[in-house]
Formats: sequence, C-alpha cells, structure tokens
Amino acid sequence: MPGDSHGTWTLAISVVALVLGPLLHAAARRERVTMAALDSFVLVAVTGLVALEIVPRALALAGWPAFLALLAGLAGPAIAEGPLRMAARGTHRAALTLAILGMALHAFTDGLALALAHLEEGDSHGLEVAVIAHQLPVAVGVWWLLSPAGFVVAAGALLLLGAATVAGYVFADASFAVLDASWLGLFHAIVGGLLLHVVGHRSQETGSRGARIGAAAGGLVGLGLLVALAAETHGATDPLARTLAALGKLLRESAPALLLAYALAGLVSGLMPEAPVRWLQRGGPAGQALRGVAVGLPLPLCSCGVVPVYRSLLQRGVPAAAAMAFFIATPELGVDAILLSWPLLGAEMTVLRVVAAALVAWLVGWWVGGRARRIGGSSEPEAGPRGPALARLWSGLRTGFGELVDTTAPWIGLGLLVAALIEPWIDPSALMAIPGPLQVLLFAALGVPIYVCASGATPLVAALLAKGLSPGAALAFLLTGPATNATTFGVLAQEHGRATAARFAAAMLALAVGLGLVVDLALPDLRGVAGVQPHAGHGPLAEAAAWALAGLF
Repeated sequence: MPGDSHGTWTLAISVVALVLGPLLHAAARRERVTMAALDSFVLVAVTGLVALEIVPRALALAGWPAFLALLAGLAGPAIAEGPLRMAARGTHRAALTLAILGMALHAFTDGLALALAHLEEGDSHGLEVAVIAHQLPVAVGVWWLLSPAGFVVAAGALLLLGAATVAGYVFADASFAVLDASWLGLFHAIVGGLLLHVVGHRSQETGSRGARIGAAAGGLVGLGLLVALAAETHGATDPLARTLAALGKLLRESAPALLLAYALAGLVSGLMPEAPVRWLQRGGPAGQALRGVAVGLPLPLCSCGVVPVYRSLLQRGVPAAAAMAFFIATPELGVDAILLSWPLLGAEMTVLRVVAAALVAWLVGWWVGGRARRIGGSSEPEAGPRGPALARLWSGLRTGFGELVDTTAPWIGLGLLVAALIEPWIDPSALMAIPGPLQVLLFAALGVPIYVCASGATPLVAALLAKGLSPGAALAFLLTGPATNATTFGVLAQEHGRATAARFAAAMLALAVGLGLVVDLALPDLRGVAGVQPHAGHGPLAEAAAWALAGLF
C-alpha cells in the first residue's frame, strides 16, 4: 500500500465524498424541481457509470461472457418477478442487496485503483480524480435507492462502501496477486445488470413543466460528468474509449435517418389524409400486412428511425398487422441498401435478400401483428388532420420532434448503447471456424441485439462472405440485424405488451434461421464480391446531424 501523505489524503477525500451524497439528497427533497433534477442526475450518472465504466471493464477482464452476465443481472430479477411469480418487492430487495454488495466490491477495486494510480502515474492524477469524482453519483445513487428503507440501512450501505474503499487501498499488494481477472469481470457485469434493474425501479415521472426542466438539467449535469471523466482518464485503447468510439460512429451513421424519421413521423401525424389509412385498413391481417410491406420496403429508414413513424401509424388507426409489417420491412431494405447490395453481394444474393426481407415482414406482420392489441393508448384512432395546411404542418412537426422524441429517445439510446458495447468485442474470425448450421443460428442471434442499418450491414456481410461465412448465416444476419434491437423490443412491449414482443423476437429469429438453413442447402457456394472496402469517414452532414440529434435528445 502507498505510504506517503499524498496517498492517504487521496483516500480520505474519496471516502469523505461519500458523505456528500446524503447531504445533497436531503437538500433536493425540499423542492420538487430539485428532486426531479437529482433523480435525473442519478439515473444518467449511475446508468452511464455502468454502461461506460463497469461493463467495459468487465468485458476487458472476462471477454464476451461478461455480456451474458450483464443480461443475467438485468433480466434475472425481472424473470423472478414475472414467470416465477415471486413477490416483486422481495425480488427487488434481493437485487438491491446483491447490487450493494457488488458496489462494495467495486468500491474495493476503487481502492485498488487509487493505490495503483499513486504508484504508477507520477504527476498525472487523472485516475485519482476519476475515482474521487465518481464517488458523488455513487453516494447519491445509493442513498437515493436505499432511503425508502430507512436511515440506518442507507447509512450502513455507505459505511460499507467507505470501508471497502479503504480495504482495497490497504490490501492492494496482496489483492493484485490473488484476484482472478475473468471471475472479477463476470461479477462486475452481473453487478452492472443489477444496478440497471434497481435504478429502473426507482425512476419517477415528472409532472410539471418546472420538474421536467429540472430533470433535463440534472440529466445534462450527469452527462457532463461522464464526458469529463472519460476525457480525463481514458486512452484510445481503453475499453471505455473503444465503446465511446463505437457509440459515436453509430450515432453519426444513424442521426440523419433519425432526424428524417422524426420529420416524416410529424408529417404523417399532421398531413397524412384519411385515404392511405383506409387503404392500409382494408381486408384481413394477411392483406394488411402485405400492404404494410409494400409501403415500407423502399423507404430508407433504420430500425430506430422507423420507431416514431410506427407509433404515428398506430395513433392514426393503422392496424397492427400493417404497421408491424411496415416496422420490419422499412429497416430491412431501402433503395440505398439495394443499390449497395448489387455490386457487393452480387445479383443472386441481392435478390435473395429482397425476397427474404419481404417474406419475413409479411409473415411476422400477419402472424404477430394480426394478434397484437395496442395498450396504453386511446381506444379510438386519432382523427385526420384538419385546419390550414401550415398549421397542420407545424402541429405535426411539434409532435414529431416533441412528443415522439420524448417517448422513443430512451429506447433509441438503449439500442445504440447496447450495440456500442457489443461492437468492439466481436471477433468475426473466431466465428468462422463454426460449422455452417451453427453459423446461421449464431449470426441470426448476433443480429438481434446489434444496431446496424441495412446499408451499413452490407459491406460487413460482403467482407465476411469473402472470408468464408456461409451465405445462410449472412442472410440470417441481414434479416435480424437491421430489423431488431433493444429499441425494437422495448417499443413493442410498450405498445402491445411483453407477450407480443416475445412472439415478435421468436418469429424473427425462427424465420431468419429457417431461411438461412434453406439457402445453405440450396446455394452452399454463393459468395459475395471479394475485396470489399469499408465505408469512408462520416461527412459534415452526418456530424451536424449527430450534434442536432444529441441536442434534441
């Protein structure tokens, strides 16, 4: 352990920072606006620390199994509350207890980090600053989560975190010799999932305009803290830096389409006449789904970009079968993706892609959408737009860039973040040695959580085909990748319930795997064009769109 006064003072400051959490929380409770700001600050800061600090560290230590551990920590309590029919309150308490114990382990590693920073960084104190600074959102978050259980419980948890930090600092030398990196990484990932579950339970609605402004301000402060910590302490090869780079790349790729999507959603809400709605309402679910495919297939919208348009269609009374077929067909393909597929994937693969995308969208829209019922919305569809055209246009754009942003931004952000966490850790060469049928299954499953637009997936799949990926696996990824991600499932669960979201996921995966296996049997030697080069860097339009979208969110 470091023995000079600087190390001791650094440790003392990091522990004292834990005391500021209860004081800040107590001050915020006196006013609703301040409490809303604090809630938002904790939500952003703790979620950001999990996503950008805990999970990348876990992936660096344990590799891709850490992502499965994260899902186990996040989904385990929810499964226990639902299908296992355990008491939600009891399950939540168990998750909270495990999360606090995990945070104690994380505090222990903070102590290790303080010792390591003091021993190795010389005059650079970036890591020390990061550890001390992130103690504040941790302390506020722990007090915020545990204050309903009473003062003694919350204070005891903070005391445990402080003691763990001191222990990590004191026993640094011995700990570095006995801690197993992979198991530590898996435990970090489980803790990250548990924290996300617990923070989600404590999220609150903000009613008044002042409370909403306070929540926005608190979220921006939390975001600023995360950006400052990332800029101060992480190099280009650090797991956090790799995740942030992937997130920035995804944001630039998706921002133009998302802005276009919000504008299009506003136009649908404000200007779309009754005739197209009535056309989509004709016939039974099979015919409605077919019309949804016809409308959606050529439009150049990504899986996140189609979300606001999907909600606008539902609000206008478009049947779920037609809307869901549109929801799948639109991100699966577009004119740009077809034009890109022809030179990179070849004529046969391009035709297969178009036919398979249309077939999957129609079948899922018919079978899943035909059984879906909308929840949480008005039972009567919204009336067609009325009044002067300019007023209707303004009203529609306010809906598209206001209400729809509020309801879809969290899911879009989650989808981008999940994809950013996965992308730097995927090693395609390791998957090439897997037998063909397993390749189909794995690449279909791999495409489910990854956020990738249809045109962006095309050069990636072309390169993998040239390296030996089976054509069926390539097709399966092209079907699930653009049309499914965390955003998709979250919105479907919100609009139609978890059962519909589960049926959607199962149908998409089953159809993608089935079609992929058929293609491998029928056309085993089908390959794309070799020598594919990746996309060029993002231009100023994508950069400006990314900043505009970030400001809008």
